[in-house]
Amino acid sequence: MAGLPRGPAASPGSLCSLCARSLVSDHGRARLELRRVPDSLLPLLLGAALRGDRPLVAGDLVRSWPFPVLDLAQVLAWGRAAGLAQPSAPCMQACISALTRRRGKRGAGGDDDEEEAMEEAEGPEGRGGPRSPCALRLLDLTGLPDEETETALRRTMNSWSRSVALAKAVLDVTAGGKHKREAVDGPGSPPRPPTRRRRVVLHANLLVNASSYETLLAALQSSGRAGSALGLRCRDLRVEELSLRRLCRLLEALEALEAREPALCKLDLGFNNMGVRGLAALLPRLARFPRLRSLSLAYSNVDVRRLAQGTPERGEEAFGRVAEALASLGALRELNLEASRLSDRVHQLLADIAPLESLGLAYCSLTPGDMTSLTASHHTESLRCLDISGSNLGQLIPGLCSLLGRTTARLQELSLIGCGLADHHIPALLAALPACQALQQLRAQNNPLSLQALLQLTTCLASLPGLQAFYYPVPLECYVSGLAANPLADQLLEHPVQLDSHARAHSDLSSVFVSLGKRDVLLSTTLYPTTIHAYGNVSLS
Repeated sequence: MAGLPRGPAASPGSLCSLCARSLVSDHGRARLELRRVPDSLLPLLLGAALRGDRPLVAGDLVRSWPFPVLDLAQVLAWGRAAGLAQPSAPCMQACISALTRRRGKRGAGGDDDEEEAMEEAEGPEGRGGPRSPCALRLLDLTGLPDEETETALRRTMNSWSRSVALAKAVLDVTAGGKHKREAVDGPGSPPRPPTRRRRVVLHANLLVNASSYETLLAALQSSGRAGSALGLRCRDLRVEELSLRRLCRLLEALEALEAREPALCKLDLGFNNMGVRGLAALLPRLARFPRLRSLSLAYSNVDVRRLAQGTPERGEEAFGRVAEALASLGALRELNLEASRLSDRVHQLLADIAPLESLGLAYCSLTPGDMTSLTASHHTESLRCLDISGSNLGQLIPGLCSLLGRTTARLQELSLIGCGLADHHIPALLAALPACQALQQLRAQNNPLSLQALLQLTTCLASLPGLQAFYYPVPLECYVSGLAANPLADQLLEHPVQLDSHARAHSDLSSVFVSLGKRDVLLSTTLYPTTIHAYGNVSLS
């Protein structure tokens, strides 16, 4: 992290870590002692305060942070052997609220001078004497988990709540500055030149839906104005169930910020029900985001069969504009089109797009022609992740094997969930997989496979040097009697499982990996795994 010292190596049981935890446990004592703590140890103290759920201490530290950058994820990792402890909701709120009254540059003539004088007047019973003025210029929250967790002792803040809290902080600072100027100059007075209070940028991943739209839009618009003390920058944006008009207004606000400093790297527009014509109107705007690397259009109500409805020429024209807009995104490397009915149109959509590293075509009604087009495309040389879950492998298995033969050098993740993968498909798959030496993860849940077929597949996967995870389907033998002879994915999902039988099957599959020296491969039937980079290797034992 730029501007942050390396500091001492501090394991959770080291003397530094123990002292840090002791100091932050008492807010009054911490305020008295903070002025004596070297700046290089403040990241360790903040990490201890966040992990120990000490919001008052965390707020004090952020308010007088002596470095230009504060990356909360990196601070949380300081003094921790492994893993990331997400801040509790009160700690997260304290860090954000601290930015609304941080200590500014001495003599700047702005709103911070009065607050700083009051803090100094508190003397040893208050802050214990002033530290150096706050040097913070960037608060980075992008590395924090988006999921909310809750236990009896701790509740964290999810992505939506964090987005709203950040937006309200920006608006509070904007409104507070305006009210203070009006109190001094009187209402209706001509505006003064902006004060020299230094700007802090909040770099975050944002989630916007109908209930938070107005707040986030106002905060983004405020961030683009000159003289704003707090500015919001978005790296990853997820938008849920907004109208096309609202989506366009939101992107307009982001465009103004992008002109100053490009930041948006990931955009998730899933579940917005725009259809082909809506996407044709919206996607051309994305060319104004030069760093956009990842785009999700999952469940956007795209169905090529409807192009002929109404005026066919307009439908085809709209689909062509969608393809052109995607081709204009020069930095795009990840594209998710899940649940878009694209039968025989994959080539038209992907032909001119920059080489993709991740492609999601789950439940896209793929045809053998689509697989042939994909195999012959320029994307095969760059693909690292491919998801064709929900496809009919009875028709696509030859094309899939040909595709695997073209992606052997790079393919790391392959998803075949609910594809109707049956025992008679396994020989073809066993012939293709050994060449995929870079494969790290195979997801094949909800397929009608016997234990014998799974043992063969497991043996094949165990020969791959980089394999980290195999998400396998429950073997057919493990279901309670009454399952259909050729069950569909939904039937497999709903039919009860014999837990004892499943446990024995899991042990048999685990033994294959262990016997071949693969003790650290994750073996699971869960349908909702986290990414490889999040969970790392998990021992079978």
